[in-house]
Amino acid sequence: MLVSDSHKFILFHYPKTGGSSMTEVLARYLTPTVKVPEVKFGGWQPKHHYDFLQHRPIKECPYGEFSYTYFLAAFVRNPYSLVVSAWDRKTSFQDFIDKKVITKEAISTRWTQSEYLCDDQGILLVDFVGRYEQLDLDWQKFCYMTKLPKLKLSNLNNTDKGDYRQYYNEATYQIVNKLYKKDFNLFKYSEKL
Repeated sequence: MLVSDSHKFILFHYPKTGGSSMTEVLARYLTPTVKVPEVKFGGWQPKHHYDFLQHRPIKECPYGEFSYTYFLAAFVRNPYSLVVSAWDRKTSFQDFIDKKVITKEAISTRWTQSEYLCDDQGILLVDFVGRYEQLDLDWQKFCYMTKLPKLKLSNLNNTDKGDYRQYYNEATYQIVNKLYKKDFNLFKYSEKL
């Protein structure tokens, strides 16, 4: 969780939703303030997170002391696109789905977005949910709501693999559709490819 005492916000960083770019531009506003290294790989991001861990569901984060006075936000992504982005190409896409996504071994797919952002009753725990698909627009909304200047996001950790639909067959489509059913409903994403 990225915390800013100066701007009274917490940004919960779900994997593969632009978090590296957000962390970089927010670094000087975060608590603790840590300089972003010139070389951006291998472990630089956790230093900017309040709990030193990048990707933990909200209900596991120590955010309670902030919850009533800080603006809580997160960004989400179409589950089909999210799973393709998380795929490391070390195996086939089918094997990735079968061995990493279904078993929740990959950190990027360990929790669905709804599991990550909701309590045990399914109640959303943030004030604002931005969408990766309209990242520039929703990022500017986030900046406005947190009284930040119009910060421009860089394009770090981009895993552009083209149109995500090309990787799916009927089996992988059905698996992702079933696993992320609550995400499709809660965040109003189409279940069609």
